[in-house]
Parts: sequence; C-alpha cells; structure tokens
Amino acid sequence: MKKSIKSNKYSNAEKETLYLLKSPKNAKRLKRAINDFEANKNFKTTSLQKLK
Repeated sequence: MKKSIKSNKYSNAEKETLYLLKSPKNAKRLKRAINDFEANKNFKTTSLQKLK
C-alpha cells in the first residue's frame, strides 16, 4: 500500500508536535500560541500588495 505525500506530511507534523509537547516549557508556549491563534490574537493580516 502506497502512502500519499499528503498523509506523510501530516504524519511528520504530528510527530513534530508530539516532540515539542514533551518539554513542559515548549508545551506551554505551543498551547498559548494555539489559543492565541484560535482567538485571533497577535496575528496581523497583510495584503500581497504590501508584501511586494
């Protein structure tokens, strides 16, 4: 059975997240970042025109 690139990509992301959660300090930072992202805090949007 062949694995698709997409599923492998997500598998690697999950492994990386689990690795980061092993450290209490990293876990705290990651959880705070996720909460901020979900609450739309500390994130600015910029148009592509401004980036050029």
